Amino acid sequence: MAAKVTGRIRIAVGDTWLPIKANAKAGGMGLVERNEVMGEVVLGYSETAVAPYVEFTLVDRTDISLLQLHAKTDVTVIFQAFYSDGTSGKTYIGDNFVSGTPPEVTAGEGETPFRFFGGTEDSEWEELF
Repeated sequence: MAAKVTGRIRIAVGDTWLPIKANAKAGGMGLVERNEVMGEVVLGYSETAVAPYVEFTLVDRTDISLLQLHAKTDVTVIFQAFYSDGTSGKTYIGDNFVSGTPPEVTAGEGETPFRFFGGTEDSEWEELF
């Protein structure tokens, strides 16, 4: 059987499923980033903590308050994937997330980029299959 590929994504912030464009992504996963430490040769590597995050483009509509969405702190974020055949895929649940940069709306399609990230040392993604 061939492996299924992630297709569609949906995102909830708190108890609200959001209207988003297809470019959503989750990262950090509460893991570390590793980089080489160089001298004349590779001497080893260093590790830097990476905060878990989710980035998405919200479609601004009359039923969404950008100010209220951005004001959210200590919120649960759900990143749910669906496979290309429409079946439910992996779900990532992040606790203690906060909204990052204040929203900016683009005219035409109401595109509004958002970034939520883990706001405490206890913030992490829980992966469900």
